[in-house]
Amino acid sequence: MLIDRSGIITRGRTLPSANKKRVLFYGACHASVFARIFETFCTDYSYSFDKITNYQIIRDKIPFPYESISEWDIIVFNPIFRYPGYETSRLIEECIKKNVKYVCYPYLEWRGYFPHIKEEYFINMPFWHYPIAVDLASKYENFDSYLAQFDKHFSEGDYIFENLEATSETLRQNEKLGDCNVIISDYIAREYRKQRLFLIPSHPSQVLYKEMIKRLSDEIDLPIDPSYLYSAAEPQEGVKVPIHPIVSTRLELNFQDADFQNNTSSFGNRTIPWSDYMRLSYGFGKGGTMWQANSPTAIKCVLGQTDELSLNEFIRIPKGTIFQARASSTSDLLHLSLDVTWADPEFRHKIMNWKDLYIYKNHWDETKIEN
Repeated sequence: MLIDRSGIITRGRTLPSANKKRVLFYGACHASVFARIFETFCTDYSYSFDKITNYQIIRDKIPFPYESISEWDIIVFNPIFRYPGYETSRLIEECIKKNVKYVCYPYLEWRGYFPHIKEEYFINMPFWHYPIAVDLASKYENFDSYLAQFDKHFSEGDYIFENLEATSETLRQNEKLGDCNVIISDYIAREYRKQRLFLIPSHPSQVLYKEMIKRLSDEIDLPIDPSYLYSAAEPQEGVKVPIHPIVSTRLELNFQDADFQNNTSSFGNRTIPWSDYMRLSYGFGKGGTMWQANSPTAIKCVLGQTDELSLNEFIRIPKGTIFQARASSTSDLLHLSLDVTWADPEFRHKIMNWKDLYIYKNHWDETKIEN
């Protein structure tokens, strides 16, 4: 049976060469990055680079197109062990049978910078975060006491070192079990203190991607324009989890990077510093939800229509402004009373001394908490 592959294969560049060759990158988000980089920077223009995203075909229960393996000259993939029918051991067998070169690299996940981290619902969407920071919030009314208790999970005991060894060993075992002919655990062990290698546990930084591209380029014998290696642009920019400052100190990292970014959320391209990240975690644990202005509007310290208030009783707010708060109804049913747990820095200082805060509810969209 022929499979309709129109929705699962992203085709690479159109080739003018008579001797056309094709490479398939098959894997998770890293495969998409590799395909894009080779497509852009490979200087052998007899090659084109296709991609198939493994978690998409697994989710949609679309079989891998084993019957079409011969249309590719090289297949580059990360191993799959636990999804019946998608195990890459079968892919290797088919490549050997049909004389197709294959290259296997490990799934790029490493948690050495991120002890206690999990991927769960956080603030307004599923994301990597520190659940301890959320769980502790319900136990503390004082923010400074909350922070002190949170920090103890990183400053006391040996867990951050145990986590470092465990995640490194998991990567080494995956390289071994997957029979990977391109490995990266050695580079991580040697370099993780010098430069940040992962933005989140499953997203490498450009530093690590450059090393992977060098190793893949050598393995498949395809040249890369050196200008790629001169670039500092992050292939998966805009999504980053803070490295706790205590972790940076105890692991003797040569850098600090405790910023938070999530451009797939209502935060957009904002970079959130460590203190704000902890306020967001605290507020989330206290039941705060995210609110975003859907039109130009106002926030008020007195309940009433804006045109009836004095200038010191309201602040004009542009569309797109966000904050985190717990909301309750008001007597007029048109407004909401807010207990703000985090506010956009652009107007945070203006409301610091307000005892009460009100918004016109039709001008704001709330992101509900999902459990």
